[in-house]
Amino acid sequence: MKRYKVIGLFTLLAMIILELLPFGAVCNFAVAPDSGGGTIRQTFSYFDMTPFGYANFGPLLTAVLSAAFFLLFIVFLFAGMTRRRLNALFGLSVAAVITSVFPLFFGLSYYSLTGLAISLLLVLMLFILQLMKRYAD
Repeated sequence: MKRYKVIGLFTLLAMIILELLPFGAVCNFAVAPDSGGGTIRQTFSYFDMTPFGYANFGPLLTAVLSAAFFLLFIVFLFAGMTRRRLNALFGLSVAAVITSVFPLFFGLSYYSLTGLAISLLLVLMLFILQLMKRYAD
């Protein structure tokens, strides 16, 4: 179980670092027709409020849920990983996975490789939590 705790902790650290980088959340802004038209793609941190202000709710919700997940994971490392606590973490992780794919509802141009990496790390945490449930009291 100790091995899964360490792997989970490093996975969560990698996820938080990726969310802090300014490459995850994407906004596509229109260019005025007299200036050539088209769109400009700008990327932001998951914790930035700009995409949220432009109705791209997924990145900020994912960042808040994963930060809460990280804090609970740290607390549960010291308090003990029971099956009930792992179920709570699992539910929080499922919610974070769902919100991490919200930008795909706008289209593929609103999703980035950093966002994909964050989603995959969240799914990896689901598998790690399932493995930890086997050894929980």
